Amino acid sequence: MSMTPPGSRPAERRDAVGSAGQTVPSVSAPRSARFGLALCCVLAVVVGALSLLAAPAAADPTVDGVTIEDDSAWIGTEESHRIDIEASGINTTDGPATVTVELSGWPSDAIVGGPSVDVGGGATIDGDVETDGSTITFDVDASSGTTTDLSTTVDLTLEHPLAASVDDNDYSVDVEVDDTGGSDEDSAGVTLERVTYSTNKDGFDSVPGVVDQRGLEIEASNLESGTDYALYEFDPDEEGLGDQVPAASVRTDGTTATIETSPWAESGRYIVSDGEDVVPAADNSFRLRVDELTATQADGTVDSGGPGAETSVRFDSSLQYQSFDVYVSAETLDADELFEVFKGEEIRAVEHVYRSESKIVIRGVEPGEEAPMTFESLPEGTYNFNYETVRTAASDTTAVSAEESDVDAEFGSDVYEVEAGNIVEIDLSLENTNEAYVMVGGDRLGEDRAPTNYFDILHVEGDTTIRINTRLLGTNVLSEEAYAAESGQVTSYLHDPGHEGFDDVSFEGGASDLEGFRWVNGVGPLARPLQPERFRLVAGAWGSVTVREDGVPDFERPMDRSNLRITDTDGFDNVTTYVAPEGSPSEYEGEDELGELEGSLTQRRTVAKGDRLVFEVEADGLTGLVSWLDERLGEGEDIEIDHGTLETLLEFPDGFMLEAEQTNPDSNTGERAAKFDLEGSTDGDLYMVHEPMAQNGSQFVIDRYYLVLDTRDSGPFDREIEAGDEYRFRFGYAATGETDWFETVDHAAVEPNDAAPHFPYYDAHADPRPETRLVTVEERSVEYNRTDSRDRPVIRVTDESTLSGRTNLAPGTEISIQLVADNRTEPIRATIDDIDIAEDGSFSVTRDLSEFGLDDEIDVEFYVDQKLLEKRPAVPIGADEPFVDYEIADHTEARTVTRGETPANVSATVENTGHVPDGQSVTLSVDGGTIDSRTLELEEGESATVAFDDPVDLDPGEYTYTIATADDDVTGQLTVEPNGSGSENGNGNETDTGDEPADDGSDDGSPLENLLGPLGGLLGGIGARHAIGSAALVGVIHVLGYWS
Repeated sequence: MSMTPPGSRPAERRDAVGSAGQTVPSVSAPRSARFGLALCCVLAVVVGALSLLAAPAAADPTVDGVTIEDDSAWIGTEESHRIDIEASGINTTDGPATVTVELSGWPSDAIVGGPSVDVGGGATIDGDVETDGSTITFDVDASSGTTTDLSTTVDLTLEHPLAASVDDNDYSVDVEVDDTGGSDEDSAGVTLERVTYSTNKDGFDSVPGVVDQRGLEIEASNLESGTDYALYEFDPDEEGLGDQVPAASVRTDGTTATIETSPWAESGRYIVSDGEDVVPAADNSFRLRVDELTATQADGTVDSGGPGAETSVRFDSSLQYQSFDVYVSAETLDADELFEVFKGEEIRAVEHVYRSESKIVIRGVEPGEEAPMTFESLPEGTYNFNYETVRTAASDTTAVSAEESDVDAEFGSDVYEVEAGNIVEIDLSLENTNEAYVMVGGDRLGEDRAPTNYFDILHVEGDTTIRINTRLLGTNVLSEEAYAAESGQVTSYLHDPGHEGFDDVSFEGGASDLEGFRWVNGVGPLARPLQPERFRLVAGAWGSVTVREDGVPDFERPMDRSNLRITDTDGFDNVTTYVAPEGSPSEYEGEDELGELEGSLTQRRTVAKGDRLVFEVEADGLTGLVSWLDERLGEGEDIEIDHGTLETLLEFPDGFMLEAEQTNPDSNTGERAAKFDLEGSTDGDLYMVHEPMAQNGSQFVIDRYYLVLDTRDSGPFDREIEAGDEYRFRFGYAATGETDWFETVDHAAVEPNDAAPHFPYYDAHADPRPETRLVTVEERSVEYNRTDSRDRPVIRVTDESTLSGRTNLAPGTEISIQLVADNRTEPIRATIDDIDIAEDGSFSVTRDLSEFGLDDEIDVEFYVDQKLLEKRPAVPIGADEPFVDYEIADHTEARTVTRGETPANVSATVENTGHVPDGQSVTLSVDGGTIDSRTLELEEGESATVAFDDPVDLDPGEYTYTIATADDDVTGQLTVEPNGSGSENGNGNETDTGDEPADDGSDDGSPLENLLGPLGGLLGGIGARHAIGSAALVGVIHVLGYWS
């Protein structure tokens, strides 16, 4: 079997070549010698051990040098190399030494075929030469003695990789000699070369394998001197070289070659090769990236003015890693015009080119960057632009056509009308543009031809409806508070001068902004809210403001015109007083509950203690202010004005007035009059809501406000509200003559700063009259319709019993009635719910009360919101018993009188046998014709006598008369005799003959005196409250026909 020398590595067995070129075979011992060999080995070990004890230690071997002929080679080639190894002091006493040659940096299969090893210097090869593709191993022994030197030559063929040393790849031959005493090593380097390329232009970094500059020379290095080279196209994915580039492109000079790219340069991969040594590999090639400039125009067609005249050009380069400068020229434009097109005044990177009148330069353009352009100063036409990079001469062209703009804007109406202080909506539609400008006012000129009225510019984005709060224009509020957009966006230059929408607005005359333009043209700040007047509206395509010959500002490109007409306001109108059921004033919140509030109101001038007092106030001119305060202090879209917001509203100088005072303090007791205390109130004491803003034409208005007060405790006053109090409330607009208060008020801070109140749409001499309303507070009360003389309700105990009455509680109040009979062993209770109070305070309910008896002692309990208000006893009656029954108990059955002289003296006694006091008429009629009547008022069980004592003017004869009430009637006989002092004519009438002697004074008395006797008796039976009629008894009785 084969023996491996100590220190050797297992390796693939290959044939080794000796110094004479002979093959060194492997050695194998015969079986017959094994025993002897083993014995020899044992003896050798013993002898060696003894010698080690006796001899000094051996020195380490020394590798004196490793050299390589042809220590450089081209990448990717297969070349032969010779390695010379010199070593000394190799100790072979205990056996052969091992020599290892390792190729560092090469792949594991770099050695092609078997290497040739020639050993000299006193050493011989012991055994085979082994190799594994990148390592060579062999053993050496001394030809005589125990120490030897070594001089070895290794010839081998290597397949070199494609990774060059210049690319930070290291290659070396490492030799190690390992003997019994130790080891030593040495190495020699190898350089694998490739063709390298670089530009010859200063300031450009060389990137391995990449050249990026068109028009520059490329230098190829590491070539073989005296060899002819050519430039080829190269594709790493294909085998071999591609087509040759014209030979004139390569100039060889020693180990370098210069490649001129300008005549032929195209982006791609190329290689300089001699066709032999330079392997067609990617590492020997370079990629030429030609600087290709791409100019992309954002818009091929632009407007010849306005925002539509703005565009840009984008520059892209194949050289993405660095910025570059670009020359710009155009056939029809000179350098100054180009400078303006590319906004040289604004953009510092845009510069004039020294001594050039036809081009400009844009510095430091980043790949993908856009250069702004404007065609606003150019006439209509098509413009061709040429772009060229300064360093590489890469170029491109674009064309832009400037045309008249087809953008348009249109107002929805010629006139938008709004009352002063209200909110108006203006609709504006845009065509072929997403933005426009609107000029407001500025067309009223003073004596010096300068605008005198309000002037503002709005920036509008998208089709929109502009909602203008006319009350806030000219104040220091935010733009969105004065101008709001239902859709799109709108911004006021006057209220928000820093908004980017006004960056492109320009003013004729050199003013830099609206404030400067207003100052130059004499337009000052407003002293008070906009007054009734016409204000023009102009829609402009862009924000170039000019001044016309008549001195009026206008847009350079106006598109449509309209008018905002502010009209006089109706001012303060009416106040209506209502009551509402008990509850918190702030109960009604939100638009949905406003209907509940309005539905609960009843118009009255008195209020029951505890109910709510509500004033409906009709006032114009407050919409703008109230809606703004809603947004600032309230809930915005809601309709509530809490007491804090109300307090601010009253403090603002718009003049809204609300005053209240008690008018009837008791001076005898020193009672103090209650004072209105809004500051000390809460929302539970006082609250205001208003109707939602309603659209009326082009304006939005709030017409009605509801002021709700609580009367349960002190409400908005500084002491308890009591029954019997009378209050005077005053509403209206104040006018102090101080009309100009805009400077005093800080609207942005919602701070009136104690400005004097004056309704802004009244002139200085206005004398408005406030609306005054008087209100009396009453104790809560209830009265029943059918009561006896002791105010006890009379109730039928039937299955359909009706109980009715009247209360001063507000309709809508939750009331209930409970009837209780406690005199029984098991008390009876009947509850009547869901009782509605009519507008006049009356109520009526029908309920089955048949469970009660006529002998029950019934109490009627009246509840308000489940609290007992009143309790009183009731009188139960049967189903057939009348409430009122005027029966005639006695009457005169027969009477004889003289025609025209004697009173009838007919009487009747009438008794109210019912249960309820009442009044009825008692009539006297003869043969169906009524000749007299009396009215009686009788309590239950009360009676009275009625006498009919007017003179009778009937023809002589006998008559039947009737005395009747609503419930009863009786008849009697009346005889009329002729008058004895005269004669009757043929018609039966007496005629005075004139022979009657004069009165001799023997009469017992005058006709009046004659009547006193019979009537005196009647007086005893008829009191003053009983007899009321056509001949009432008041003191002295006047008898018709006897008063002369």
